[in-house]
Amino acid sequence: EATVSHSGSGAWEELCFDLTGMSTGLTSSAATFIFDNGVAGDADGAPNDWTFYFDEIEQVASCPSGGGGGTMGGVDFESGTATFADFEGGVATVISNPDASGINTSAQVGQMQKFAGQTFGGSTLQLPMAVDLAAGDSYLMKVRASREVPVLLKLETQGDERTATHSGSGTWEELCFDFSGVTVTNITGITLIFDNGTAGDAANDPDNWTFQFDDIQQTSDACPTPPPPASFETITFDDSGTTYTLADFGGNVSSITNDPAGGTNQVVQAVRTGGAQTFAGTTVSTLPNNEIVQPISAGNLEMTVRVYSPVAGVPVRLKLEDSSNNAIFVEADANTTAVNTWETLTFDFGSPVNGGFDPANTYNRLSIFFNIGAEGSVVGEQTYFFDDIALAPPPAMFETITFDDSGTTYTLADFGGNASSIVNDPTGGTNQVVQAIRTGGAQTFAGTTVSTLPNNEILQPISAGNLVMSARVYSPVSGVPVRLKVEDSGNNAIFVEADATTTAVNTWETLVFDFGSPVNGGFDPANTYNRLSIFFNIGAEGSVVGEQTYFFDDVALGSGGGGIGGGSGSELAVNGDFEAGDLSGWTNFDNGGSITLSSAESSGGGAFSVNVIANPGQNPVIKQEFRAAGTVVPGQTVNISFDMKGTIATDFGGVVIPELFSEGASVGTDTLDTITMGTTDWTTYSYTSTAGADVSNGITLQIAVICGGDPQCQANVFIDNVSLTLDSGT
Repeated sequence: EATVSHSGSGAWEELCFDLTGMSTGLTSSAATFIFDNGVAGDADGAPNDWTFYFDEIEQVASCPSGGGGGTMGGVDFESGTATFADFEGGVATVISNPDASGINTSAQVGQMQKFAGQTFGGSTLQLPMAVDLAAGDSYLMKVRASREVPVLLKLETQGDERTATHSGSGTWEELCFDFSGVTVTNITGITLIFDNGTAGDAANDPDNWTFQFDDIQQTSDACPTPPPPASFETITFDDSGTTYTLADFGGNVSSITNDPAGGTNQVVQAVRTGGAQTFAGTTVSTLPNNEIVQPISAGNLEMTVRVYSPVAGVPVRLKLEDSSNNAIFVEADANTTAVNTWETLTFDFGSPVNGGFDPANTYNRLSIFFNIGAEGSVVGEQTYFFDDIALAPPPAMFETITFDDSGTTYTLADFGGNASSIVNDPTGGTNQVVQAIRTGGAQTFAGTTVSTLPNNEILQPISAGNLVMSARVYSPVSGVPVRLKVEDSGNNAIFVEADATTTAVNTWETLVFDFGSPVNGGFDPANTYNRLSIFFNIGAEGSVVGEQTYFFDDVALGSGGGGIGGGSGSELAVNGDFEAGDLSGWTNFDNGGSITLSSAESSGGGAFSVNVIANPGQNPVIKQEFRAAGTVVPGQTVNISFDMKGTIATDFGGVVIPELFSEGASVGTDTLDTITMGTTDWTTYSYTSTAGADVSNGITLQIAVICGGDPQCQANVFIDNVSLTLDSGT
């Protein structure tokens, strides 16, 4: 028996059933037909779906070239023949499957080699019979490549074309070419171009310019939405589902072995032989082609490795590079401090010893060098061990000072005649606030230093990307100047001060302090600002104005929000309103689309928003990455909101998908919504989610704007006022 598919076109199609090798020595007296074998029929309830016609059954010497009879444009090369029209350096043939495994165990496949010629060199496969493409259809094709490569599939002679990308895994992958929304009649051929736009060189570099393809098939299913980019995960050498590869060079000999300190965990033993060269090392990979998922980003340039060294004071180097271009690299060093015991070394690629990080580049290959620079003939054979290659936890970030966190030590240091203490909210409730009494003997500079760390320090709040802070205040007088000061705890000559004025009496209001327009000092991104003080009625003598009692709460980065008193969730989104006038605080991936700051549109009276545009086959993504690391706990409630307006061509594959990731050893994903309707007015989208089981690296909010391959697809949206907060309880 053999199975072939009809496309469902509603028209007559000729199917060819290839029984080659199945019927030798047999005598056949009947032919049995089963439509949709494995599915129960329902011709009574749905006659249109379960009534079929067949005619002109005949025996032939062979199926037309390409096998499968050309049904729905299907080609699988099992006949061993095909008709190709090569052009401009592309050479296509039918060969035996070099890797009959995984999703493709076919005996015969197509092969494309791209030689020197035009950058668009390829080949056109002539179909055994003309076929049609219905709106909503796509094409599938299995491809095998040893490097990442874009593949163009073009329908002849209509000219419609789509591109999909093979990852370079070295294995068979099924690519989907989304032609939804396109109707084509009389398709006579399929043109394939690998790496369109780049000249081939199969004569000198066959590994990078030889590709296999098979099972070209039309399908009525839409192409699946591409998954978000994979996140780097700690390389532990213990995951049975991961293939760990060690590639030694320069005289290293490495292997995966048991922990020398005991236990069942696996580590790498790196023997630096007596013949080791100065650059002896090991490339560690978890993906084909000696690659890893890129670990570092502009938001986190530090990595850690646990090492076990026979010598203290030995330099260890970690190198990241582009697997396809070794001229792109960055290297960082750290020194061992212990002997024959495990320690964690930190490598800061923000302060490299060679090369430099560029967010536009790819860094997907990792190598480690022990005793870098030493000759093995001089130091002799040395045996090192290493494990747990990890992305360092992101630097601690300033979080709103609420005076309610039982795990935080709040310290108040008064000066100039202030007397402050932490008390209950004067308007009621159980939240805690600071009462600041400006005594009758207060001097003009009376104030209070607020800290959450030793030495009267805080984590630095302001940066070049966000120079605005806020505080909730409760004042007995309106029109009173309030000053906020941040300074270097180690050098009080480095400071910046900003003022705001109260407008209400005996009620909570939020005052905003703009350090971009200071009253004293000035911000310098090279400096440290890790001490914070607040001054009520700055400049007034206590003996003149008398004793005054103020309250304050929620000292925050940004312009703050509504509400009364303390206790509201701390804002985790950095520059969520884009009022820094740039995209600082955001990690963005264009993915072929565009992400730009816009002054043409804004929500809520601000000056800026972000404009995200996706055209066919593009999926730009904006992210607030690794927020609240060390603070968020599993099961904690997460609140998300943002404003959006714009157009989404949903009928042609356009959507906007907000997602929340719980970042840890594994990544938990909560798809919050699939937004398919654009709006001409600003609309607020709000969601509640729950932190996952592992949030050791915090949480990430991602908003992806996605377009399918339809040429009419476009999503053009503006996003503003992105908010990410945690509830105080679980």
